[in-house]
Amino acid sequence: MIFFNKGVFVNLKYFFLSGMLGALVIGCGNAQDIQRDIMAKWTLNTLSDGHKEINVGLSEHNAFIHFESDKGFYGNAGCNNFFGNYQIQANTLIVGGAGMTRMMCAPESMEVEDALMRILSDGNTSAYISGNNLILQKGNIKAVFSR
Repeated sequence: MIFFNKGVFVNLKYFFLSGMLGALVIGCGNAQDIQRDIMAKWTLNTLSDGHKEINVGLSEHNAFIHFESDKGFYGNAGCNNFFGNYQIQANTLIVGGAGMTRMMCAPESMEVEDALMRILSDGNTSAYISGNNLILQKGNIKAVFSR
């Protein structure tokens, strides 16, 4: 059994409480930061579906997404243009009202588009910003964009 004198116990209690308060402040700041920082044009760098890397360089167009301050987004998925509405809650991107044009393109472009649109379909997607990278992930599909 370990015994602490009253002064040590009080100091440990304040240390613990200040750590919890700090974690709470940092956690709340991240949600606000991603809301602000996501508003930009992001170019797709890498895309994977499970353990399979999808070569985004073979697309007919450079895939990108642009998040706007009015909670709308638009972009190109390598072949077709897309659009929709979004909300950010913590590290979750909530997509609604997504739509797109429907042209046929080369199979390589369609592979990029199919995976990217599964991430951006209506519903919840994990979203993180690390430096100049935006990471979106839904299920096994992961997309990394850069500003």
